[in-house]
Amino acid sequence: MSTTVLEPVSSPGRDEFADLFDNYVAEDNLPSTEWLTRLRLERPRRNTQCLGEKTRILKRINDVVVAATMLLLLAPV
Repeated sequence: MSTTVLEPVSSPGRDEFADLFDNYVAEDNLPSTEWLTRLRLERPRRNTQCLGEKTRILKRINDVVVAATMLLLLAPV
């Protein structure tokens, strides 16, 4: 049994993802959410490295505790 690839497999480039974002995600006319606060930052955040060390550690601990709690609560389901 053999398979033939008709076209070379390539990962989408940065421009393709940017186009998808512009077309489908970056909608300014979406309804606002009351629980979400838009931050007025000089530069957009890409990851948590811009946060302070204490904040990053507390965030990681919170993530682990919430995940473990959900595993315990949802295990019987």
